[in-house]
Amino acid sequence: MNPKGGVPMADQSVYSLWIRPHGDLAHKLQDHINRLSENHNTPKFEPHLTLLGGLTTNESELVSFTDVLAHTLSPFSIYLTEIGRGSDYYHCVFVKAKKTKPLMHAHETAAKVFEVDPERTYKPHVSLLYGDFDLHDKERIINKLGRSYDTEFKARNLLLVNTTGTPEQWEKIHLVDFTSG
Repeated sequence: MNPKGGVPMADQSVYSLWIRPHGDLAHKLQDHINRLSENHNTPKFEPHLTLLGGLTTNESELVSFTDVLAHTLSPFSIYLTEIGRGSDYYHCVFVKAKKTKPLMHAHETAAKVFEVDPERTYKPHVSLLYGDFDLHDKERIINKLGRSYDTEFKARNLLLVNTTGTPEQWEKIHLVDFTSG
């Protein structure tokens, strides 16, 4: 049996569904990521908000699910609010995204389309730094960046990414624009 989400089996690829900022905001976020990566010797990655992660179904089925989902969604705004920190490697330092009705609807619809349980603790964000740092170091990094990050961007498409391995190994698989509305 091949689970659609959850803990991957050995030698199984793992995929994520991203919404990416664009334009000047994407460049600004990428600059933050690059600078933090260089200063702390951590991996660089593209700025993104993960709508759904840990997907382990075969790739062709995931591409089909991505198309179905994109055709049910209309563009909507994502509001970035403040810089925060988490307790694991991929949630080290990030910009929080406001849990708006359209964003939560997109997450819940994605979970239905991809046949996985929606995360009860879904915390939408755009990561700025991956790594294992202690609380003091994370706070020092956040204080240098400033806590406030009051901006927004329009979610217009979905990107399916093979997130197996390290960020340098991640592979973009399928990009599709929202077409509903």
